[in-house]
Amino acid sequence: NSLLENREQVAIAGGGGDPEANSWRSNYWSDYRGYDADEDGFGDVPHRSDKLFESLMDRNAELRLFSWSPVVQAVDFAARAFPLVKPDPKLTDPVPRMEPEVPAGPPRLGGPEDRGLLSAGIGLAALALLLMAGPGLALSRGATMRRMSDGRTEETNPRPRPIEEPPDPLVELRNVGKRFGDTVALEDVSFVVERGESVALWGPNGAGKTTALRSILGVMPHEGEVVIGGFESRQEGKRARRLIGFVPQESSFPDLRAVEVAELFARLHRVSLDRVSELFRTLGLEGEEEKQVANLSGGRKQRLALAVALLSDPPLLILDEPTASLDVTARREFLDLLVKLKNEGKTMVFSSHRPDEVRILADRVLRLEEGRLVGSEEPSVLSGEGPEVELELAIDPDDLDRAAHLLEDRGFAPRRRAGWLRMRVPADGKIDPIALLLQHEIDLDDFRTEKTDAEPA
Repeated sequence: NSLLENREQVAIAGGGGDPEANSWRSNYWSDYRGYDADEDGFGDVPHRSDKLFESLMDRNAELRLFSWSPVVQAVDFAARAFPLVKPDPKLTDPVPRMEPEVPAGPPRLGGPEDRGLLSAGIGLAALALLLMAGPGLALSRGATMRRMSDGRTEETNPRPRPIEEPPDPLVELRNVGKRFGDTVALEDVSFVVERGESVALWGPNGAGKTTALRSILGVMPHEGEVVIGGFESRQEGKRARRLIGFVPQESSFPDLRAVEVAELFARLHRVSLDRVSELFRTLGLEGEEEKQVANLSGGRKQRLALAVALLSDPPLLILDEPTASLDVTARREFLDLLVKLKNEGKTMVFSSHRPDEVRILADRVLRLEEGRLVGSEEPSVLSGEGPEVELELAIDPDDLDRAAHLLEDRGFAPRRRAGWLRMRVPADGKIDPIALLLQHEIDLDDFRTEKTDAEPA
């Protein structure tokens, strides 16, 4: 059997039978948390159906009223954290399959009992899925294992399973729709993202940007299809999520030291801890390792979130307003990291409310309005979004060429005039070109601004 994403994979009805009399062997379980070190297609540790709330529901049917509430996550989390309250498993599959066997066509979905879609977005389950988007828990060939005193096995030399180069396009949305009651969040949205492309979702609040990103992440039930690297997210969700790293607007991490957080997720991804050290160096987190996450600045927390997203080196990054909560300096530094990743070929789909960020980071802009995709545009069309000012920078003639090229590379359009560089910038982004030049040790002799509707002086 292939038991896929059911709210309860197997239920026990009545109290007169003996569940142990049933034999379960070589089934696929979408909630299996084991691994396949020898890559024979079967899990190396048994699958045990031992969720506490399921056990309570089997004995008390009225508890199904709470099936979609945070109570379920709270009870099951307590059972995992404190094994004293863990129930006996109602079934054990000693050699579970690692891959499902599904029919050629998509399954026919009925009501909530048939859909069985996980209530992602609720409590700990949503956090885990968002932050752990990436490779599954399968171990790589050659990983070293040791047996613990209680009979469990632990990997002592984890290495990530290499992700095969995905096909083009990397992301496909096909007639995706989502409703919340009578409210239309997305309606018949279709687009593709090629490998190496950086695509911005643009629109006012309520346009459907976050809903589209959550649909790509696979954490929100929706109509239509989302295909990531050739894998349809509902039928092959684990494979699709192996290809994704996610950076939210604000990250919630356990109250640990920064390096402990990164190592925790590295172990969940089965990634070598050397990868943590590498990313801390690359992302400018050296010296922050021993700090508690709560004591990190907003910019450093976002760098840590980016490090977690990059642990498995996924080909696709999803970013939901990643700089919205950062100050000017932290935002500029974080944007520099994203530009570097883009130049290295990382595929990105992101949302932002800042035209200057989109012009710098995006190759293409998808404009959403009231849940509908109304256009695909060049980033330069956003130059007229919001109030602008004309900014003039007085620069030493020896640095003028370098400054002009640097500003052009970052999406600005400087014009030269007698030792000055002039450009239009958003009124709330005047500091960005100045900070960029200072960061590259190009000094300014003076600067001035004027409204764009005024005649140049």
